[in-house]
This record gives sequence, C-alpha cells and structure tokens, in this order.
Amino acid sequence: MKLRCRMDGLIVPARVESSRLLAWDGEESFELGKMEASFYEIVEANQSEWQELARKGYRILRWASDFKVSKPPIYPTNY
Repeated sequence: MKLRCRMDGLIVPARVESSRLLAWDGEESFELGKMEASFYEIVEANQSEWQELARKGYRILRWASDFKVSKPPIYPTNY
C-alpha cells in the first residue's frame, strides 16, 4: 500500500505488521500511531490491506481523491 503525507505530499510505502502500521522513508521504517495516521491518506491499497487497517484501528486513514485499488500480490503455488 502507499500513503501520502497530507502536509508535504511525500508518498511512502506501508504495511500492517502485527498491530502496527509501518511506513518507509527510503531504507528506514517508522511506525505510524493511530493519531499520526490522521496526517496521511491512502493513495493505493488492495481490499485486504484496507480491511486489515480497519481491523487494527486505523479507521482515521482516508482514501486520497486520486486513490486507486492495487492488485493483491500473487504468490506462486506448488501443486
């Protein structure tokens, strides 16, 4: 998923790990608290990522006006 800071427009990749929302600025990651998330908007995410955010309490995050749905990752299967 991709988030955009509403203050400076910086777009950062992010994902939910355990009960935390982690974002990356270059090679360094940082945790977004639930209140800090109010400064960000979701630019791109798939349905499962959006649902995971809601389950973990990040309902304050809103879709950006230019939001687009990304395709979920496809993992190879062994039959």
